[in-house]
Amino acid sequence: MSIQTSTQPQPSPFLITIWEASRLIGMRRGTAKKRLEEGNFPIPFIKIGRGNMCHIDDVEAYATAAKITAAKRHPIAAAALQQTRTTDIEPPRRGPGRPRK
Repeated sequence: MSIQTSTQPQPSPFLITIWEASRLIGMRRGTAKKRLEEGNFPIPFIKIGRGNMCHIDDVEAYATAAKITAAKRHPIAAAALQQTRTTDIEPPRRGPGRPRK
């Protein structure tokens, strides 16, 4: 019995796709695609096969820098950033909704 090995390199567990990275930084897929085509995607990426991958540390660094920049520009964002550091945010509770029969 022989073991078959794949010749195609497997992505590192520390790499994520461009689409996952754009979702994590709050960018829509269409915007990410447009910025990739223009060549000004905010996070460095590498091409593996037909896909583009970002290192998770680069995504985290970009997200942290964006939060700090937003906090400096907007006092409401600063308060929200402080709140996320100190307490967990609960999802909003839904209203009573449609009455049951």
